Amino acid sequence: CIFFFKYTATTEIYTLSLRDALPILKEEKSRVRKSHSHRHDLAGEHPAGDAGQMVLLALFAGAMLLDIIVLKLSAFLRYAVGVWVRFPLAAVFFIGGYLLIRSSHKIVFGEERETPVVIKEGPFSRIRHPMYTGILLMYIGGLAYSMSIVALPVFAAAVLFYVFIAGYEGKLLEKKFGDEYREYKKGTGLFFPRIGGKQ
Repeated sequence: CIFFFKYTATTEIYTLSLRDALPILKEEKSRVRKSHSHRHDLAGEHPAGDAGQMVLLALFAGAMLLDIIVLKLSAFLRYAVGVWVRFPLAAVFFIGGYLLIRSSHKIVFGEERETPVVIKEGPFSRIRHPMYTGILLMYIGGLAYSMSIVALPVFAAAVLFYVFIAGYEGKLLEKKFGDEYREYKKGTGLFFPRIGGKQ
């Protein structure tokens, strides 16, 4: 017997057998997965974007744990840079990344716009892909805390992956918004604010 929560105007609690609950859970998972697919105001994302992000995160975590627990290749770095330095540094990257992801997500998915527009508010006023920037900052936080040499190649692969999917999504946005998006690109950086010149 399991408990199943359904969110409506009031939260209702059902007691179901696992056999009865599985179809409901599958339907809910499908609904959540497609929750933004109906949005005409969004340009879309790379079809493999979500799966790629999860695979890279798992590889990154696995590489760090393999290094820390089994290989211990980065132990000398962890001893050289004490936890009192690594922890605050990692916390800054994690918290900064989380706040950037949260604010960007709220701007993009918080409301459905009647007329599609290039989003230029909040972090989008300076960066075209602030959610990806936030994720990369969290990866850097993991590296800062673990000092893992083994995880470095996975981080490099993650950077290349995010550059690739950002390029794909940029083409979708350019196709949807044309000159407006091209003009927006001139004044913003891909992952970090533009300092000067072309990025």
